Amino acid sequence: MGLRIQLNHLSNRCSNPMPCHHDFRVLHTNGVHEINLDFCDCERGTPRYIQLLCRQLFPATQINPRTCATFGLLKQFHLLNLTSKVSAYDYYRALERLTDNTGVNLPKSRYRALMRMGLQWRHLKLLKRVGRGNDPTGVSGTKPGELAILCPTCPHPGKNLPDDWKSRPATEQCVSFLLFRLLSHFLSRFLYTLIVCMDANFRLKNQLVSNYSVDPGLGIGWAYMVDRKPYEKYALSHANEEDVSSSL
Repeated sequence: MGLRIQLNHLSNRCSNPMPCHHDFRVLHTNGVHEINLDFCDCERGTPRYIQLLCRQLFPATQINPRTCATFGLLKQFHLLNLTSKVSAYDYYRALERLTDNTGVNLPKSRYRALMRMGLQWRHLKLLKRVGRGNDPTGVSGTKPGELAILCPTCPHPGKNLPDDWKSRPATEQCVSFLLFRLLSHFLSRFLYTLIVCMDANFRLKNQLVSNYSVDPGLGIGWAYMVDRKPYEKYALSHANEEDVSSSL
C-alpha cells in the first residue's frame, strides 16, 4: 500500500530521507514483517542505530542494519527462555509459522540475527538493572563480579541479620530447643551460619565455544563466571596436583 515509516521525525517528514535496505525485516511477536523505513539524513540526523532504538527497534548490527527486532519481542523471548526454557531455534520456528503457516513462502532466515540480538538484549538488561548507566565510569568501569546478585537467603550482616546476632545465646539461635539439646555440639548459632555445599553444574558445557575470537562473550567476569584468562592461568598452575577426595 506504499506505507513508509520515517525515523527521527515525529511529524513523519524529513527534508532528506534515506531509504533503508530493500530487504529490511522486522521481527515482532506475531511474525517476521517486511517494512519500508526511511532514515533521517538531514541536519537533525543521528546514527542509524539510534534512530531505530528511538522507535523501539533493536538493530541486529550497528553499521548497516537490515534486520531489527521490536523491544516487545526481545522482552517476550527473554522471559519465555528463562521461565519455560524455550530455545532461540524453537522460538524462531514459531515466528516463521506465524508469518506463513504453509511453509511455502517463508522469509529468509533471520535466526542468527535473533541469536545476536537476544544476547545483546540480555547483556544490556543486566547492566541496566545494576545501574551501570548511572555510574560516571559507565559500562567500561564495571568491576569483576559487580553484576552478580547476592543470595537473599544467605546471612549478610547489616542487611538481613539483627545487630546483636553474634551475642545471641545458642538456645535462641536453633530451630528447635529439643534439636539443640540433641545436637548442641555442632548446632551453635545455627540460624546465622552460612552453609556451603557442592553440587555438579551440568550446564557449564554451554560455556564451551569453538573459538573466543569468533564467539566472544559480553561482560566476561562481571557476573557469576570468572574471567577466562586468570582462571586458565590458575588451573594450569595446579594441573600437577592430586585431586582431593570428597568421600567421607
